[in-house]
Amino acid sequence: MARTFRPKSTATYGWGSAVTLLLLLGLTLWVSHSLRLVKVPSKSMAPTLKPGDIVTNRVDAYRKRLPRRGEIVVFHDRQNGELLIKRVVGVPGERVAVWSGRVWVNGRRLEEPYAIGRQVLERPEEVTLQDDEVWVMGDNRDFSDDSRDYGPVKTSQLVGHATAIVWPADRRGRLEATRDESESGRSRTRTSG
Repeated sequence: MARTFRPKSTATYGWGSAVTLLLLLGLTLWVSHSLRLVKVPSKSMAPTLKPGDIVTNRVDAYRKRLPRRGEIVVFHDRQNGELLIKRVVGVPGERVAVWSGRVWVNGRRLEEPYAIGRQVLERPEEVTLQDDEVWVMGDNRDFSDDSRDYGPVKTSQLVGHATAIVWPADRRGRLEATRDESESGRSRTRTSG
């Protein structure tokens, strides 16, 4: 007896297509609610980020945790509402001092291999960060208005965490947080929403 070819039921193909479509829809919804593209507005983060670079901004990054030192954050300027991009150098509860062009955290000098520019001579300043504050600075210290100018940034001002350069294509790649070797590495979670 010869076997005849019988195609699978169209119902089988229908379920597979429906599941695939639902997965794609779920992924699209997650991306549209979690990621935004942000254009780098200035040279304050050079050489890490250059003016005109397009970066992904994880808007859900700080819903359940606080920023970590070394992460690049996106936040609103208190005065004009523009989006700014800076690096976190001090986290809630820390004592941050800036003097002689160096950053000190809890009495220890912060190693900052990403920072460039001449040693800017600021007025000596020391701040103890509250539970809802971070200290941010641009990597290009000569051309950055940052916490040295406007003080700590409230965590409620944070719009997200810059995670990757997506444009231009020749600079595409992940933005890794650069942490100081002396950092304890504690994971801190957000206590209020």
